[in-house]
Amino acid sequence: MTLSTGDAEWVTGSPIDITFKLLDSRTGNPINTLQTAHERLMHIFITDERLEYFAHVHILGEEGNEEIVEGEYFARHTFNKPGSYRLVVEFVHLNRIWHKSFSLPVVTRSDSPKDIDREIPKRRGYQLKLDSPDKIYPGLEVELNLSIEREGLPVSDLQIFLGSELHGAVWRDDLQDFGHLHSFTPKMENLLSQISGREGNRRISPSQLQAALVELMCGKSELVFPGPIVPLRYTFPNHGTYHLFLQVAPKGVPITDKFTLEVSR
Repeated sequence: MTLSTGDAEWVTGSPIDITFKLLDSRTGNPINTLQTAHERLMHIFITDERLEYFAHVHILGEEGNEEIVEGEYFARHTFNKPGSYRLVVEFVHLNRIWHKSFSLPVVTRSDSPKDIDREIPKRRGYQLKLDSPDKIYPGLEVELNLSIEREGLPVSDLQIFLGSELHGAVWRDDLQDFGHLHSFTPKMENLLSQISGREGNRRISPSQLQAALVELMCGKSELVFPGPIVPLRYTFPNHGTYHLFLQVAPKGVPITDKFTLEVSR
């Protein structure tokens, strides 16, 4: 996959048209047939080098089911401040989840609009809290729970947002170890239990986990956790400081909050 903006500069304050070109690395042929995962062909996650900015965007034209030609997918985004950004594209092809990362230098011109103050979308009066174990170790699955309140009252009107009650993007503080997480539903738990049963309770392999994730991401979505608690499961691959950007949609309107977790050696 390559990324291009044509002759346009990466500047703040103005929409930037982005073209992703996706080719088969073995044949050089364009890939036009991605699988729809959580209602989109591509999920594009953007943060800055300080992990203070976050955006979750998608390619253009999906609502109209426009035909993909020559492996080209188009997106548009406006950056609010100059700096170095990391962009991660997630897509599913041939029942495999792929991630492609790009580093983007964004600058400000003298005539660019003034920087926007907020860097993570406002929570609109909602309070989000992430419960986690006191100690987290790399390679071991962690049980997390996100709770949502407003004015001290539990919120139970979450709606499906892009095929799930929750979307999360995870980066380590060096912008490595990206991950995309969702609510941990009974269906996911049953799939993993079936795999463990077939394998004699041995540890689930990455390929088996990916197959279960693809089945869920590309299948029919349903609301399981309207709130106020949404359970999560995640395995951090290495030690370090991790930043989690979590999105839920009370009354169908997405809100985002950021959390930081320390993973021990």
